[in-house]
Amino acid sequence: MATAHAGVTGVTPDPLGPADPELGRALRAIADDLGITPLAKTGRASLILVDLPDSARTGGTAGPRPTHAGLAADSTLGAASIAKLGILTAAYDAAATGELGITPDVRRTLERMIRNSNNPEATRMIRVLGFERIAAALENPRIGLHTKAGGLWVGKDYSGSKAKLWRAEPHSGQGHAASATSVARFYALLDRGELVSPEASAAMREILSVTLRSSKFVAGLGAAAGVKAPAEGKPVVIPGYRILRKSGSYGDWQGDSALIEAAGRRYILVCILRDWEGGEAKLRKLAVRVDRLMAERGTKSD
Repeated sequence: MATAHAGVTGVTPDPLGPADPELGRALRAIADDLGITPLAKTGRASLILVDLPDSARTGGTAGPRPTHAGLAADSTLGAASIAKLGILTAAYDAAATGELGITPDVRRTLERMIRNSNNPEATRMIRVLGFERIAAALENPRIGLHTKAGGLWVGKDYSGSKAKLWRAEPHSGQGHAASATSVARFYALLDRGELVSPEASAAMREILSVTLRSSKFVAGLGAAAGVKAPAEGKPVVIPGYRILRKSGSYGDWQGDSALIEAAGRRYILVCILRDWEGGEAKLRKLAVRVDRLMAERGTKSD
């Protein structure tokens, strides 16, 4: 497949906004308490929190800007199924140039890849697009999900541990990789309607708005809200929340990523951990603690 680029013009190069020292201190306190800080210091965690203003979806730079805080947020680590966000981006980038039609069948494939985290469907889309086309989309300067500093990467398919490696991500040495910053950029551009195009962003937001896996961030928030995990194959619904989300697990890599909206708060949370035994519990607790923090910030700003 050809490597033509698509994308809207005028995308801000920094949709995450400036660092917020106060938010940074609060996030660091949570990370210290949960044991995430030692992992970040030893190259085993990447964490970012982005506070989104209510008017973030403006399609431009006017108005309130997001702010962010993180720990080792630019470190590129093994991302497991979170890297499927790169395949989703590339599919809509290829559709924007006329290289791929988002037929009902392709749409169903993308939905299963994201919502069910279905590995065969992810492999199918990789074979349709080709690794070169996926890399071209991720490295498109208007998208910027992988740069010379690292970021979101798809360098092998999801056919199993014996899948042939096309190209490892240079900084992590992984076939499926991401930094917390690159994944947060994905959600921030998506929220602004600037990931590929407004129409593509809307379609991807709809796909990401349904999750069929009650784990990590979603399990933590659901438990805190008193919501029981749904039956297998049923959407996870937490009253009062709108969540766009993709998680991942493979070996000792555990991660989750989400754009979360609830009363008085809109934020992006991304955390990737190399912590097989404690990763799931840390991610559940992180989501609850961060949500409480963002609710308190929203109350103070009223």
